Amino acid sequence: MKVEVEEREGRNLNIRMCCPTRPGLLLSTMRHLDGLGIDIKQAFISCSNEFFLDVFHAEPIEGRVAPEDIKALLLHNAGYQATA
Repeated sequence: MKVEVEEREGRNLNIRMCCPTRPGLLLSTMRHLDGLGIDIKQAFISCSNEFFLDVFHAEPIEGRVAPEDIKALLLHNAGYQATA
């Protein structure tokens, strides 16, 4: 399981996630990101052997969302516990 969240210049976010795939993971991941107010502009997603998400342009709709919060949410959504 790997999740990386980077803040880029301005309000841009890069989000990368790779883990074993399971039914419904893509939909639940997108719903959770939407629930955080993350507007995804460009992404590459693959759900064949592994679930792979590479969001290379996203922005919070309002305010700022901490990268640690995004990472913790994605780990929890995929069935893993966030580690400090």
